[in-house]
Amino acid sequence: GCLLGCPFTMDQHPISLSPNVWLGAIVYSLFVANPLMLFTAYHLDRGNGYINVHELEAWYALAGATATALFGAALLWATMNKSQRHTFYAPKTTRQYVDEWHWETRTVARIGTGQDAARAHTCTSFTARVLPEAKVKAWLASHWVAWEEDPPVWYTAAWRRKVGKNFPAEWFPEVARSQLEAERAERAAQ
Repeated sequence: GCLLGCPFTMDQHPISLSPNVWLGAIVYSLFVANPLMLFTAYHLDRGNGYINVHELEAWYALAGATATALFGAALLWATMNKSQRHTFYAPKTTRQYVDEWHWETRTVARIGTGQDAARAHTCTSFTARVLPEAKVKAWLASHWVAWEEDPPVWYTAAWRRKVGKNFPAEWFPEVARSQLEAERAERAAQ
């Protein structure tokens, strides 16, 4: 989706987006969205007097803010350890980013610590189309029964409902499909 407006701060953070999308959103904000919003505001306000700042002053302020942001980026780049610059940005698709960072590397999430908690959070934070399907299927198949016997703190009815909505039925082992269907029927009966 387009990042024209992004009211959710989580979606503005680079950890939530792939590097390509995040960098594109920054460039878009600085050079397209901000000037377009300023132009539109003054165009719509012609003669109404709602905006109390002279238009030229607003453009100067925007130019100054944009220049400050670019200076900050240049300063960051200039002071960065040269041997580590290659780790700052890597062009990855969202699917690659989710697989490499959220699925394989991450071990801390809002719902708990450890790789399983991070993966459980990833399963409810991203659409199925960007998740590593084979890895998710294998993870669910190898852990579902154990989670039923000794549930982790994040293994709740709410989590099962979210993953049940997020994933196609064939991603789940048979025991999970039966359980999700029974829980769905129980909710519908209420």
